[in-house]
Amino acid sequence: NYVALGSSGNDGTSAGGNTIGSDDLINLEHSLDILYRRGAKLMMHDTTLRQIKTIKDKYGRPLWLPGLAVRAEDTILSYEYLINNDMDQLQTSAGSPPVTRKTVLFGQMPLFKIRRVKELSVLRLEERFADQGQVAFLGFARMDSALMDAGTNPVKYLANVF
Repeated sequence: NYVALGSSGNDGTSAGGNTIGSDDLINLEHSLDILYRRGAKLMMHDTTLRQIKTIKDKYGRPLWLPGLAVRAEDTILSYEYLINNDMDQLQTSAGSPPVTRKTVLFGQMPLFKIRRVKELSVLRLEERFADQGQVAFLGFARMDSALMDAGTNPVKYLANVF
């Protein structure tokens, strides 16, 4: 499941520890079994998407393509993407010791299942906020998740070490 970033290259396609290059995304794509690539999606934090939107291949073509002109979803390397702001962001300063962050997921996202263990319970807090004329609500839910794996890892990730 681990795909390391490439070393710095002079053509701008590879990246260092705190950035992503076009070679890194292509290596991530081809690390996934070919049977899982059709319908695969990328998932990342919004700030990671911002950085990926600036990446161009060695011919100067952007990897991110807006789908507005063709009435389709925006794509990266012809794959749709999802934004998940709970994912790791690219680290901007070096850590000591170095920190590994999983910044981009790629694969069959429907195979990742979330199970609700207990129903949502809600508390209504009237007395605590009565002085301000407010009512507060507090909700609790218990969930877990797992990747429904057929044995060949349908989801891979890109790891940044910085």
